Amino acid sequence: MRATTLSALTFTAAALLVLGACSSDLPTGADPASIAAARGGNGGGKGGKPGPTPAPDRIAYSEKAADGSINVFVVNADGTGATAITSTGMDYSPRWTADHGRIVFVSDRDGIGHVYVMNADGSNPVRLTNTNYRDADPVPSPDGTHIVFQRNGAGVSGLYIMNMDGSGLARLNTADDATQPAWSPDGLSIAFVSYGGYAYPSIYMMSIYGTGLSLVDSCGSYPCLRPAFSPDGTRVAFWTSANNGEIDWIALDKQSFATIATNLGPLVPNAPAWAPDGARIAFSKVSMVTGDEDLYSASSVDGSNATQLTTAPGVDAFPSWYR
Repeated sequence: MRATTLSALTFTAAALLVLGACSSDLPTGADPASIAAARGGNGGGKGGKPGPTPAPDRIAYSEKAADGSINVFVVNADGTGATAITSTGMDYSPRWTADHGRIVFVSDRDGIGHVYVMNADGSNPVRLTNTNYRDADPVPSPDGTHIVFQRNGAGVSGLYIMNMDGSGLARLNTADDATQPAWSPDGLSIAFVSYGGYAYPSIYMMSIYGTGLSLVDSCGSYPCLRPAFSPDGTRVAFWTSANNGEIDWIALDKQSFATIATNLGPLVPNAPAWAPDGARIAFSKVSMVTGDEDLYSASSVDGSNATQLTTAPGVDAFPSWYR
């Protein structure tokens, strides 16, 4: 079993630093209660209303073509019906919202990565962040009221949270190198990646107020990346570069552990995604023959019954399973 000793991450005393929404200079002030108060808000505003609810059991993902363009696609969980829902060539990292009618994603269409939301069919894309900093990995909260994401920039790097319409921006109480956030199903905790005191990135978890910090897993001599909670909240799946790249999961009580897939590609952090019932995990795998990266799914118990879902040339990655 990998090391599970809590690392010495540096955290500020204040649970949250509340920031001016979409402000380029990001003024700060302390107001840890604002997140709790905002949880009762609605997800409307400039994010728009949800579009038509699509058929269940679908997976959204990013597809990078041979010409370098990258768009958001949706495919049925059995691998049929792959369809592009964006066409700018600069859209990636999709995640379903709680109402299933929208997808949050990142786009470089305005020159730098910003967080957007669109209807599930790709219509009505709306930009939610507006700074000179690059944003990445947006993840909607389980109750559909907030988005947590990563921001990169001198003096502002770290994890942020905002309302679903882009208002109420706040910086979470994490180290500057915190990245790749994931909500727990109850919406009260966030897993993320940070070095802490380790030589390689490890996976941590804390409450949305910055309290209750704990180490989920450190992969020893390998990085741990891309955490994803199981639907019942008892396990966290992640990618590590061990064994030429693999997807593992670990129980939060540290009583069980499993490897789902190995030999995925040592330099590609293949983000896992759980099926709504927790029975399967989707991930991507690099072909050692063609160099293409395709989506697969396998049993979440032991990685058996692996099924290839996509076959297009290029890179299919970062799946998000419809819930």
